[in-house]
Formats: sequence, C-alpha cells, structure tokens
Amino acid sequence: MRTEVDLVYFEKDREERTQLSKYYVSHNNLETILDQTLLINKDQFGEYTAKMEFENFPRLESEKEAALRLADWMRRMSEAIEDHWQDKKQYPEAVALAEVWDALEPQSKDAGWQESVRTECGRTK
Repeated sequence: MRTEVDLVYFEKDREERTQLSKYYVSHNNLETILDQTLLINKDQFGEYTAKMEFENFPRLESEKEAALRLADWMRRMSEAIEDHWQDKKQYPEAVALAEVWDALEPQSKDAGWQESVRTECGRTK
C-alpha cells in the first residue's frame, strides 16, 4: 500500500478569520489508485470541519454494492489521511524553526557574542 497527501490549495481570509485547505489524497493498493479531495475549513471561531469530496463514484448494480464500495473508498482514504497526520504536528515549519533556535546558544551566552563583535569593531566597554 502506498499513500500520499499533498496540500494543493490554501486560502486565508484575514477579515473573516477563516481558512480553507484542499488536499490531494491518494491510496494505491497495487491493484487500483484512488485519489480524492479532502477539504478542511476553519471558521471565524477557530473551529475546524473536514469533508471528503468523492468524485467519479461508479454506478453499481445494487444498494449493497454501492454501500460496500463507498465503505472501501472511505477506508482507503482514512488510511491515507492517518498515514499522513498520525505523528505530525500541526505546523511542521514552526517546529523546524524552533529546533533551529534550540540549537543556538542560550541568550545569556549571546552577550559574549555581542562583546566579541564590539571588540572586533575596536570598541570596548
């Protein structure tokens, strides 16, 4: 099984304080590839809702077949979404930046750096 989730569209309305994210979600079970769109909305109260846009759903012979095919598609999309977000933080860029800052010397040692710059420039305390 191979899965993929990619952010393909992002919209932020600063006045309304809303957001819309669209993700391409793909699941390959080595027999078929299923790809659909995941929509995640943030409302003006900061709460999120998510929904899948199931497109190209086949016409089937019975209610049972249709229900079971939908269940299969939902399971596959669920696996892809869980694989993508299972161990991820909300804002990976911020986490990476925080790790860089943690790798820097503490602020108290920064004063020593400023002192060496002053000395190099010919200034002393």
